[in-house]
Amino acid sequence: MKMKAKYQFAVMGTSLLLILLAGCGGGGGGGGSSETDSTEDNPPITENTDNAPQISGFDFEIAEGDFWQYGWRYKTSSYAQGSSGSSSDTSGEFRITLGSPETIAGATAYPMLFSGQAQNNSDLLEVTRWTHIAIAGNKISVSADGVSLQEIFDAQDGTMLGTGFFSKISGSDSLFSATSGSLNNEFFSGAAYQVSVSRSEGQCEYFPEVGQTICGSDTQTNFQEREYYQANTGPVGLYYHSSFSSDGGGFSSGSSKTLDIGMIASSLRSDTVDYLLETEPNNVQAQAYSITLPSTVKGGFYQESDHGATETVTLRAVAEIEPDNSSNASPQSVSLPTYVSADISDSDQGQQFTITDFPSAGSDHVMSVEDWFYFEAQESAQLDIELDFTNAENADLDLYVFVFGSNSRLVASSINDNLETDTENLENISFFVDPGEAYWIAVDAWATNGDSVNYGLSIASNNAATKFEPSDWYQVELESQSPITVNATGGAGLLLTDDSGDIVAYDLPTSCCDDVTNMTTGVLEPGSYRIGVIYYNAHSSFTYELTVGTGTIATN
Repeated sequence: MKMKAKYQFAVMGTSLLLILLAGCGGGGGGGGSSETDSTEDNPPITENTDNAPQISGFDFEIAEGDFWQYGWRYKTSSYAQGSSGSSSDTSGEFRITLGSPETIAGATAYPMLFSGQAQNNSDLLEVTRWTHIAIAGNKISVSADGVSLQEIFDAQDGTMLGTGFFSKISGSDSLFSATSGSLNNEFFSGAAYQVSVSRSEGQCEYFPEVGQTICGSDTQTNFQEREYYQANTGPVGLYYHSSFSSDGGGFSSGSSKTLDIGMIASSLRSDTVDYLLETEPNNVQAQAYSITLPSTVKGGFYQESDHGATETVTLRAVAEIEPDNSSNASPQSVSLPTYVSADISDSDQGQQFTITDFPSAGSDHVMSVEDWFYFEAQESAQLDIELDFTNAENADLDLYVFVFGSNSRLVASSINDNLETDTENLENISFFVDPGEAYWIAVDAWATNGDSVNYGLSIASNNAATKFEPSDWYQVELESQSPITVNATGGAGLLLTDDSGDIVAYDLPTSCCDDVTNMTTGVLEPGSYRIGVIYYNAHSSFTYELTVGTGTIATN
């Protein structure tokens, strides 16, 4: 039986094709799981015996401040028989800006300063492994350690190393021939030199000689990867696609991944951009990314845990005053909204208190209240109080609200929330307050085994927040008295703190699907201010855009 050479390995189970797409019609990003390469041969690498470069246009110069900006889109899908399947579609931008020149291995190299989302939720985008880039002698070289250089694109010989710029081509360090083609995706469209790697396993074909369709297996996998370089510009993009399907044992399943990268702008093309890209890490105020006023910044919430822990910022935070608040006759007065940091123990001085016909017990309830707080309601509103002692695993704290006077009464209580949830040490109360009425909040250490327990008491009306945990921070310098205005798209919340870390202003989305958030302050004194951007899981967007500026001072 005679079979076409193209399929000899497929019948045996695997074929590996190192494909170089020749001609201007080849290449192109995008494409779905059915996309295949038509080129069947890998042109042989020929030695360059003269001084003329095999590929022209790669003797250009780079300098400090030059930049390349790229966009990427990563799509995944999967299915399994009997389920509805799943898919994801994420995108982002990143910028590489060149720093001050250094000498590495005798060559002039430039640090690669990354901003934006140069990493995503795949293991395919690997450009941040490089720290420096050098271009000389028709060759593009990179460094991963600042000590040695590695050639990745050699226009002199017309070759490219499989280690790649954006991603390691097929996980290979082999040397491939580069051929002319084009890249066309949502970010870049134009002629470029390319290297392509393709692999298929388990493919099927009908053979008329035997009248049968022969398959390597019940499982099929397909893989394609192409990296692109453009004359006088350098690396411009990448296309990656892989798919898997199986029908073994009468059960079907499959998955696919697609990553497109394309250059959006570059100083080497005389492009300009009028916005900044977030630079990580900027998860805490001390790492705030400094921007000038006015500015537009594009950022996102990708793999924030990779950049370090965030910090909690509290609104009008106050500390408990002990032992002066151990009686309802001398409660600690607070203004709303507020967040009180305190500690308590069942061995603290307390006030014996009895609630007759306590609703939760069906009888009289006796407790010893250790901490009392007091406020006067300014308007009719819903009040939300949360007692948080999540760091005290074996403690049991209870929460009460009273009115004292001619109409003394228990207004609300929460003593079993932590027991019902089992895993969270929280007690929550929501109720409506009347304007002009005074309210006493009581915290009882029902059981702490004699230990001192830290807790937080959040008191706010109409669901106002008292605790925030921004994922990204930016710093601005106000040169003269002025308001600060911040607009955010993407459903992000906003927070502004002064140089002491105190909250100056905040604005949060009012519903799950608000896309735009606006925050304008009153007139602020000159100084340093920090803008925190808060991610809400209820929103589908992982990216945001900030427009930060100064307002005008009204005059009479």
